[in-house]
Amino acid sequence: MEPLSLSEMVLKIPKGAVVIIGEQHEVKSLQKSQMRILSALRAAGHRIHIALEFLPYTKQEVVDRFREGKIQEADFLKMLGWQEDSDFNFYREQILFPNIHLGEYVFAINVPRSLTRFIAKNGIENLNFEQKKILPPSFQMGRNLYRKKFEDYMNTGG
Repeated sequence: MEPLSLSEMVLKIPKGAVVIIGEQHEVKSLQKSQMRILSALRAAGHRIHIALEFLPYTKQEVVDRFREGKIQEADFLKMLGWQEDSDFNFYREQILFPNIHLGEYVFAINVPRSLTRFIAKNGIENLNFEQKKILPPSFQMGRNLYRKKFEDYMNTGG
């Protein structure tokens, strides 16, 4: 089977489908590819909603206000607690790509960094009551098989 071009691939994606585009943080060539895919999807008539794992879900209102133009970028970054070692220029286009006037959204989907750090160091089973309240509503652990595959991948240097 011959590889498909981007336009051929996009034509095969049904309306309403969920497309997952992976990334490596701050790799410009991959970010450009992501934006080409998003642009091709929009050109084919798809609505674009983006879920970003590097934004904590507890800051969804801040993300919405920034996208609506109600707060300036500097204030947005301060409210997020944006780490200065990460260049926001790399992410700006992704956050602003979904068109509010077309009913497109950006979803902040991660837990706060303080919680991910705690879990990485101490394990999720050691969260206290207050920390557990920060987990997303209806949170549940994935299947053990997924975790084993993930750990195997991480141990091999993926």
